[in-house]
Amino acid sequence: MQLYEKMDAMLESLQRNLSKIQVVATESLIDSVKVDVYDSIHNLSTLCKIEKVDSSAVEVTPFDRSIRNVIGHALNSANLGVNVQIGADKIRITFPESSYERREELSTQCKDLCETAKIGIRKIRQDANAEVKKSTTNKYSIKSELKEIQDMTDLYINKIDGIYKEKDVDLLGWWVKYRINMKKTGNIYGRV
Repeated sequence: MQLYEKMDAMLESLQRNLSKIQVVATESLIDSVKVDVYDSIHNLSTLCKIEKVDSSAVEVTPFDRSIRNVIGHALNSANLGVNVQIGADKIRITFPESSYERREELSTQCKDLCETAKIGIRKIRQDANAEVKKSTTNKYSIKSELKEIQDMTDLYINKIDGIYKEKDVDLLGWWVKYRINMKKTGNIYGRV
């Protein structure tokens, strides 16, 4: 596998994991919940239709109404911190309003995921450097290849930093913009 492909795979994995961290109700938060039904384990998304109702609720309509209670139990046992209400035809999943403390907690989770991805990128760099040193004998070509690997690593680390900043603003909203503005201007009121 090429160096670019490995680093891209690491970036895609990070983005997949970050997409599951949300402060508003989204289908992606529950579509991978595992449900033990029909003598096997299925993803929730294969057993029902999932629709976002509003910013705090999602409705699940099972294709087979007889498994409503099993789906409700799976959602409750997934520890998502949601309120599950089983109706006649649909299951309504209500997400609690996120406090600032909860948003900071989610931001910390995102930061941890990004740091783990950076460690993975650096590990890929380390392996590539070892491979170059082992396979190349020319001193100048080793230096140029190592520099190319380092430049690529820096590029991906910067991409991860950008992804984290974007996600942080998404999670914390106006407060992050206010803090950034305060740091830039030194003005405690956040005004320019």
